[in-house]
Amino acid sequence: GFCTPGFVMSMLGLFLNNVNPSSEDILAALEGNLCRCTGYDSIFKAALLLKKRLDTKQELLPAALRKVEKLMGKPEPVQFKEKDNREGYATLQCFLPASLNELWKTVNTLSKEGNYKFLAGGTDLMVLANIQHIRPQSLIELGGISELDGISLLRDNLSIGANVTLTQLQNDKHVQKHYPLLVKAIEQMASTQIRNSATLAGNIANASPVADGATTLLALNASVVLASAKNDRIVRLAEFYHAYKQTELKQDEIIKAVLLPLPDKTEQFCSFVKSAKRQAVDISGVVSALVLQHKNDKIISAALSFGGVAAYPALAVKTSSFLKGKKLSPELIEQAADLAQKEFKPISDIRGSQQYRSQLIKNHVIKHLKDFMESVHSAGRRS
Repeated sequence: GFCTPGFVMSMLGLFLNNVNPSSEDILAALEGNLCRCTGYDSIFKAALLLKKRLDTKQELLPAALRKVEKLMGKPEPVQFKEKDNREGYATLQCFLPASLNELWKTVNTLSKEGNYKFLAGGTDLMVLANIQHIRPQSLIELGGISELDGISLLRDNLSIGANVTLTQLQNDKHVQKHYPLLVKAIEQMASTQIRNSATLAGNIANASPVADGATTLLALNASVVLASAKNDRIVRLAEFYHAYKQTELKQDEIIKAVLLPLPDKTEQFCSFVKSAKRQAVDISGVVSALVLQHKNDKIISAALSFGGVAAYPALAVKTSSFLKGKKLSPELIEQAADLAQKEFKPISDIRGSQQYRSQLIKNHVIKHLKDFMESVHSAGRRS
């Protein structure tokens, strides 16, 4: 069947990385696959049976896989012709620079024609090329540039390289320690297969109005390092988006890194809410994130962000300001929810009507703040 290879490869990837997965691990690994024959229960039982019979991951490794790995080296830039039924033959050039220096030389060469795109993960760009036939003349793949790799804990912030995948972020000890909100968001973004390729920088640069990653980063007061051949500059993410699919990025610039300020010692409450037709592996109807600095039940500062309610991910500036310095109460929650609802004018599309999205804004705020109230009360009972 069409679906079977996907399940097999997902299970192979799971057991190669974890020879003794839990039931939750198995379900998470398979969530990106669909079975139209409703065989989910049997597939899950097959994974449990494999877990019982498997001693080491070496038993799963095909000999051919090792042969292929040895043959894989640094690919060279290629140029090929692909046939398009509507446009005839189109030439697509792919460039794979191995350093920033090589990148800027490539950009300088291609700048005369202008029709090129940077590729970092490509989980959205390749869909557009395949389904909507949106194909630039040239692609510049950033994955081979080592200067864009890695996660670094600096004095005042955490630096996330543009090539860092969502899976790497999800498993990073610094991210898990300081930014559990980001981990929670990533867990609901796409599937394991996509997270293994998708990058946070790509999620930002794509400028989708419902970008889960960008929405979460706004609440965390993130900045982006934008780089060109001339210089680097730092821009707050809150100032990065200008209009629908329009950002601060210039044609010759890339996102070099994402910067997250380290949390201070103030008590912090973080919350992420995603409304979609499926719990995971789906694009949000509305997504929101909240970060509160507080002392007991008094809010010292607040950052509330939304995706899916405007032309781009945005902070609820008025609501965040309203919450600052307040003590939480049922009345305050209702006031904040009403204010947030008035801050945005969502549109109707395939994922929800304007009225539905507007109601979700209010519901999200109520859930965020009720969860905060419950956490404060729980902490008081424990003390």
